[in-house]
Amino acid sequence: MTKIRTFAIWCLGLLTLGHEPAAFASQHVQAEVERVLLAQAHKSWPDATIEVEVRLDPRLRLSSCADLEVLPRGQSQVGRVHVAVRCGKPQAWSAYLPADVRVSAPVLVAARPLLRGQQLAAGDIKEAMMPLSAHALTLLNRQSIRGLTPKRPIAEGTVLTVPLFAHSPAITRNDVVRLLSGSSVVRIETKAKAIEGGQIGEQVMVENLSSGRRLAAWIVRPGLVSTRPQESL
Repeated sequence: MTKIRTFAIWCLGLLTLGHEPAAFASQHVQAEVERVLLAQAHKSWPDATIEVEVRLDPRLRLSSCADLEVLPRGQSQVGRVHVAVRCGKPQAWSAYLPADVRVSAPVLVAARPLLRGQQLAAGDIKEAMMPLSAHALTLLNRQSIRGLTPKRPIAEGTVLTVPLFAHSPAITRNDVVRLLSGSSVVRIETKAKAIEGGQIGEQVMVENLSSGRRLAAWIVRPGLVSTRPQESL
C-alpha cells in the first residue's frame, strides 16, 4: 500500500488582491499542487512512500482562482522540482513554486560485490526500499538488466542504474560461431572462430575453420555471423 506523507510549508507565491480570504486561496493552490505532484509520483512508483513539501512565503497573498492550472517543469519527478501555477480567471496571474518530492521505493541493488564484466546471476541482485534520487529515470528492473554487465566493480548495496552497465557482447573473441555466406538464393553455412568480439549488428573479423581464411562478417545474433550485412533470419 502506498504511504503518503505531505508537508506544506509555504515560501513562495504571488502578491495579488482577491475577494476570497487569502488563506483559503492559498490552501486551494497548495492542495492542487500537492495533488498533481503526488499523482505524478504515484503513477511512476505505485508501491512507494512519497513525501511532498511545497514552499510559499506566508507574507504573500494569492487571489482566488476558478481556473487553476498546475504544470510541473522539467523531466525530474524526484528531489527539488519546480511547478508553474497559472490562474485564468477571475483575475489572471501566474507563479513558479519550488517543491521537494521525496520518494522511497523498491529498487534493485547489488546483493554482493560485482566485478567488471561479470555475467549477472539471480543471486547477484535483490530488491531494497531506498530513497530515490534525481536519477530515478535511469533505474534498472529485472527485465532491463538482462544481458548487461558492470562497466566497473560495484559495491554491495549499490542501487543499480543504467550508467553502471554495458550490454554483454553477443560474441566474444575465440568463440566458435556459425558463419553464413553466399547469396539470398544460395546460402552456405560453416563454422568459424571469432577473432574479435562485438554486439549484434557490428562487423567483426572471423576465421573460417575449414579454409583458414579470415574475413569480415556481421553479427546476426549470439553464435551466428553472416557475410551479408542485412541477413534476415
